[in-house]
Amino acid sequence: MILNKLKKTSVLASFLLSTLIYSQDFQGVATYKSHMKLDIKMENENAEMNKQIQDQLSKQFQREYTLTFNREES
Repeated sequence: MILNKLKKTSVLASFLLSTLIYSQDFQGVATYKSHMKLDIKMENENAEMNKQIQDQLSKQFQREYTLTFNREES
């Protein structure tokens, strides 16, 4: 009788524990960046100006994305 009651209690405890584990909140945020490296040769003799132009063009292609997600949607 006691052994049977102990089995029922352990089965019930296992069920409740597994329910608690699977019902945890699943959510998060993923952040990532993209960029493009440019190597453009210009006929301008000013090396510093060429570098500034390439840096500005490079910055235009840089993007940062954020993805928020949970169990149902992202």
